[in-house]
Order: sequence, then structure tokens, then C-alpha cells
Amino acid sequence: MFVLVSTRTDFIENWCRVFSKRGGVLCVKSPRDLCELQNPEEIGLIMLDLALPGNNGTTSLKKIRKTFNHAKLLLGGIHFDPNTELNRIAAGAVGCLNASLPPGECEKIIDVILQGGIWLSNASIPLLASKLQSLANQKQQKTKPTVAQKTPNLADSELAKLTRRERQVAELVGNGANNKMIARELLITDRTVKAHLTSIYDKLNISDRLQLALQVSAQTSREERNHAA
Repeated sequence: MFVLVSTRTDFIENWCRVFSKRGGVLCVKSPRDLCELQNPEEIGLIMLDLALPGNNGTTSLKKIRKTFNHAKLLLGGIHFDPNTELNRIAAGAVGCLNASLPPGECEKIIDVILQGGIWLSNASIPLLASKLQSLANQKQQKTKPTVAQKTPNLADSELAKLTRRERQVAELVGNGANNKMIARELLITDRTVKAHLTSIYDKLNISDRLQLALQVSAQTSREERNHAA
């Protein structure tokens, strides 16, 4: 069952159209009403409208995650800047969907999430990569690796499985580029970009752009440390 938490007619109507194609939909007016529902184990996904007063805070999100630890939590109704998006993901959400997203894009994102994925916007991927890089640098400063601890070079990495073109696509994803931007940069079609991404996911045994961006960021960090050693 899908549960929408909102009192706004437009929000409820828009998301009912998306979720009703995929299962039963229940609407409640507040997080309090949500937590009072009977048979919470039957709820598979919660869509919370953060445009409502009192909903836009990590404390309430963590409470919902604790009460419904088996359910996926989606957030919507507002515009998410990258920092806010990452903070809400850290609080337990599986996706933050901007109010301006077109219906077709929402449909694709929901399908990814229902298949077990986590959705992160292209705008937030570079910030996440930067945060991971910063953490890696802090760890590097605390512990200088010995010769035996040095990380493998590119030839030994997972990304070495990729072709030259696939590596170019992966690096652009790591920099936050979407498919259209990648197509323009490499002078290829959107369809070719999608084909490369499918091949990359298969070779690296991953399922989405976020996981790919994380791998690219980790590899970049390793290469920089090796050059500095």
C-alpha cells in the first residue's frame, strides 16, 4: 500500500495518478495521522508533502523511519537544494522529488525506487562526491599508508573493466552530467549514452547513477593519493 501525507489537493491528485497504477493508495493529513494507522506493516511506501507546516525537519523524518522501518520514505512538495537533499537522504529518505519535476520523470523515479534503488538528483551528485573526497582526504591525513597499504592503480580497479568510451561516460556521470549533457560532450545520441550506461552497470554490478558516481569518486581519490605518494 502507498500512503500520501498531505492536505493539498494538487499534491494528492498528482501523486494518486502515479501510485494508483502500481497499487492501493491511502491519504492522511499529517505525520501524526500516519503513525496512528492500523496495520503499519502493510504500508510499502510513504510520500510526505514537505510543503505542509511542521513536516520539513529531520526529527519528524527519523520518527517516521523508526515507526515504519520497513517502508520506503519519499519526500516532495518543495524545491530541494543539494545540501537539503543530502541531509534528508541521510535522515532515511530514499528520494527527494522537486515539485517542478514533470510527470514522466516522476514515473521513472518511482519505478527505480520500487525496484530497491535510491534516487539522487544530478545537482546533488557532485556535492556528494565532494563530501566523500573530503572524508577520504581527512582519513588520509590521519593515517599515511605504508608501501603495503597503497591502493591499486587503475589497471587493478573495477573501472578497468570499462572500455575507453564507457570510462568517459562514467567520469561525466561522476561530474554530475545528465544523459543529454553527456551526449553533447561526446557527440553521441541519448540512446547511445543509455546503452553505455546499461553496459557499465552490468560490468560493475551496480544499478544506478549514484552508485556509479560513488565508484568514480573513490577511484579519483585513489589516483590522486597514488600520484601524491
